[in-house]
Amino acid sequence: MLKKIVFSKVFILFLLLLIFNVITLSIGDEESTITVVNKTSYYLHIIIDGTPFLYVQPDKSVTKSSEPVSSMLVNAFYSPGQDIKGSVTISTDIPYRGALQGCNCTEGYPECSYTPPSGGSVRLEITPNLLSNDTTGTGNVAVSEIWINDLLVAEAVPLVSRNNFSEFCLLGNNFSGTGTSTFYVDDVTLTTIGSVLYRDDFESYSVGTLPSADWVTQFSGAIAQISDNVAHSGSKSFQLSSNPNWARVEAFRLFSIPDNFSYDVWIYLAQSDRGAQVGFGKKESSNTYRAYNSVIFGNDNSIYFAGSGSSINLGSWTPGIWYHVKVICNFNYSQQTEKDNLYELPS
Repeated sequence: MLKKIVFSKVFILFLLLLIFNVITLSIGDEESTITVVNKTSYYLHIIIDGTPFLYVQPDKSVTKSSEPVSSMLVNAFYSPGQDIKGSVTISTDIPYRGALQGCNCTEGYPECSYTPPSGGSVRLEITPNLLSNDTTGTGNVAVSEIWINDLLVAEAVPLVSRNNFSEFCLLGNNFSGTGTSTFYVDDVTLTTIGSVLYRDDFESYSVGTLPSADWVTQFSGAIAQISDNVAHSGSKSFQLSSNPNWARVEAFRLFSIPDNFSYDVWIYLAQSDRGAQVGFGKKESSNTYRAYNSVIFGNDNSIYFAGSGSSINLGSWTPGIWYHVKVICNFNYSQQTEKDNLYELPS
């Protein structure tokens, strides 16, 4: 009985030391590694778990290593400036062994061991068959380009049809807890080919007021107002604050969506675990607003794009920094005219 009591107390102490980080255990030397190979005849943009590798040449590979994990997300698409479109998103399984620990009682004393997690490696080849030229199956709904901070991070991602919405929206993510969730936008531009539909830097309004009547409050949240707390350009921006589980949503009515449409906005998140969204949307009921084809700054500090398929991870965000978001949509993909003269491939 005494042996069992001594073992129990020591083992519990060992666990408590682990929990409170008094004992620091290294992850180990072995990492999880993924190597992605371009097996096409074109340049590829490859993004591995948010890390971009641009203009990867044919038959060249890129590699990312991390602490041991069981999978990594790979996005690949043809680099701009070429006469081909296509993309693929793959969640790639990686060999992985979790941590092992245990204790044995020898002569009244516990002997405890701990083996840290161990990762493996995997090789993924991106072939032309994976990169479908028609990513939607219909040839008439696609995203041309998604840009974050002037970096092209995704291309040819399927979109939800424009028949589902009729407004551009700024939406604060729902959150639990207390207080409010605040974000700011500035330098909003909505365009179609050869025409600016709306542009505003919010400098012409008084602090504490709402911007032009073109904006409609769809969900009241906490507050929306012109603010001089932060600004990307000038001294003012548009502030939106949400209450717990009740977002502030401001929408710019479009009424009709042209074949080619882009939204361009600067966004500033004030808190690390309370994000926001910019994109298209529709109010479905008194307590439901649904965003479409939107860039999401998630409450987990990751950036996503939500189109018609699974959300794509575009990287991470940090509070207190202005992010430049630009999404160029083509709702008639089969009639898209390539704009190769806008790009130059690397030499």
